[in-house]
Amino acid sequence: MALPGPQPAAPGEARVRAEGLSKTFGSARVLKDVDLEIRGGEIHALVGANGSGKSTLVKCVTGVERPDPGSRLLIDGREVLGHYSTGIAHDIGVRVVHQEAPLIDGLTLAETVGHNNGFPTRFGMIRRRRLEETTREMFKPLGVDIPPGTRAGSLSPPERAMVMLALALGSGEGKAIVLDEPTASLTSGDAERFLLAVRNAAGHDAAVLLVTHRLNEVFEICDRVTVLRDGERVLQEATSEVDTERLIDEIVGPDVDREAVRAARVPERFLPAELASEAASAAGNSDRAARRDVLVAKGLTGEAIENVSLAVSGGEIVGISGLLGSGASEVCRLLAGVIPPESGTVTVGETTLPAGFGVRDAMAAGISLVPGDRLREGGIANLSLLENMTLPNLPSYGHNRSRQRSDFEQVVGVLDVKPPEPRRPFGTLSGGNQQKLIVGKWALMQPRVFVLDDPTVGVDPGAREEILALLHGLADAGTALVVHSTEPEDLARLAHRVLIVREGRIASELRGEEVTERAITAAN
Repeated sequence: MALPGPQPAAPGEARVRAEGLSKTFGSARVLKDVDLEIRGGEIHALVGANGSGKSTLVKCVTGVERPDPGSRLLIDGREVLGHYSTGIAHDIGVRVVHQEAPLIDGLTLAETVGHNNGFPTRFGMIRRRRLEETTREMFKPLGVDIPPGTRAGSLSPPERAMVMLALALGSGEGKAIVLDEPTASLTSGDAERFLLAVRNAAGHDAAVLLVTHRLNEVFEICDRVTVLRDGERVLQEATSEVDTERLIDEIVGPDVDREAVRAARVPERFLPAELASEAASAAGNSDRAARRDVLVAKGLTGEAIENVSLAVSGGEIVGISGLLGSGASEVCRLLAGVIPPESGTVTVGETTLPAGFGVRDAMAAGISLVPGDRLREGGIANLSLLENMTLPNLPSYGHNRSRQRSDFEQVVGVLDVKPPEPRRPFGTLSGGNQQKLIVGKWALMQPRVFVLDDPTVGVDPGAREEILALLHGLADAGTALVVHSTEPEDLARLAHRVLIVREGRIASELRGEEVTERAITAAN
C-alpha cells in the first residue's frame, strides 16, 4: 500500500499556534520559548531524543500541563491559556491518540463510542440500535470493519490504534489531532494503514501533530517537521527541505565523545570471586575479542520476541536498542527469568539454565537485572535505604549488621547516593538517587552477567554519569553486561556492540566505530 505522501504546501491557516511556550518543573526548565505552528490540512512531525521536551510540549498543547507565565497558545486564533484544561481542550476540538490506546477493555466498541462522544437517548433510554449505527458510520471512513458488540479487550494493537483515531475524529469536531507515537507498537504494514487514515483526516482540514521516533514516517507522510533538543526548538521546516542526515544531526546534536565516561573504581565486593582476583589483569586486557563468552543465549522466544540469539564475553558491554513495542526490553526480562522463555536456551559459563527458568534460577547462575520500572519493580517506597539495598540477598546477612552497614557505605560511596542515610525511606529520594541505589544493590549480588533495562531513563545528568561510570568500571573488571536503553547517546558512550531489535527480532548489529548516536538513531 503506497502512502499519498506529504502535500506540496499545507493549504490551511494555523489552527494551533504556540508562542514562547516554556515549562519549568522545580528548578528544571524543560521547555524553553518554543514556537510551533500547525496548519489545517497538514501533518506536522514532532521529533527529538528522549528528554528533549516532546511529551511536555504535547501535555501543554492538550491541557494536561499549564505552561509558564508569558507563554501563549492559540487554537484557531483564540488565546486559550489561563484556565485551559483537558476538558476545555476537548470541547474546542483538540483530540489525542496515545501510543498505548487506553481503552476500557470491558466495554464494547459501541459503548466506547457512547462513553467518549455521548449516548443517543429517547425518553431517558439509550437507543442501542442508533448507537451501533453511529459506531459503524464513524469507523467506515477509516476502513475499520469490527462488529459494534466487540469488546475492546479483544482488539489487536492495530485495531485499538484505529479505534482511538476514529474516536479522536469523532463527528468531525476534531480541529487538532495529537498523535503521541501511535505507531510505536505496530508493525510496518499496520503503521502504514494507520498513517493512510491519518492523511485522509488531514485532508478534511484537521491539523495533525505526529510525535514519532520513526524517521521514515516523517518523510513519507508529514508536510513539515519540528525538532526539539534539550527543550529548545532547533528546527522547523518543510520535510521537502531536509534529508535524513540533517534531521539526525539536529536530533542528536554534536557527537558525544565515547571516552568521556571515566570508569569508576569498583570495590571487590561488587565482583564474583573469580573476577575479584583477576580484576587488575582484566582491566589491562584491551583485546575483548580474546575473552571467552560468559553469556550465550540461543533461540530465545517470548511474548514479544522470537528466535533471538546473542553472546557476551567477560568485560564486554552489549547494548540493546529498539523502538517501543519492538521487544528490546523483553530481551532483558527473558535473560533474567522475569518472563520464562517459551523456547531457547541461556548458558552462563558452564551452566545451562533449565527450560522455562525463572528469576531464582537466573540469579543462582550469576545474572542480576536492574528492572526498567524503578517505582514498581526497583524499590519499596516505605522501606529504608538499607532495607531496600539488602533485600535481594537478605538471608546471607543474617544478623550481621556491621556487614550490612559496610555494604551500604560502599554503594552510597561509589555512586554518591544522597542523602546517605540508611534509615531514610526509599520513596523520599529523588529519582536519580533511587536509581543509583537500585543499580548498587544489584551490583552487590556480584553478577557474572549484569543486565540493565533502561538504567538512566528519567534521571538527572549527574546521576547518569555516575551510573555509566560504574558500568564501565564493572566491564573493565571483567563483568559481562547487557544494557537496553532508549537513550542512543548512552549506548554510544557505553557499548562495544549494539543489537538493533525490530518487530521481535535482531534486525542488525553495530560494532566498534559504528556505535555512534547517529547510527543507533538511524538504525531504529
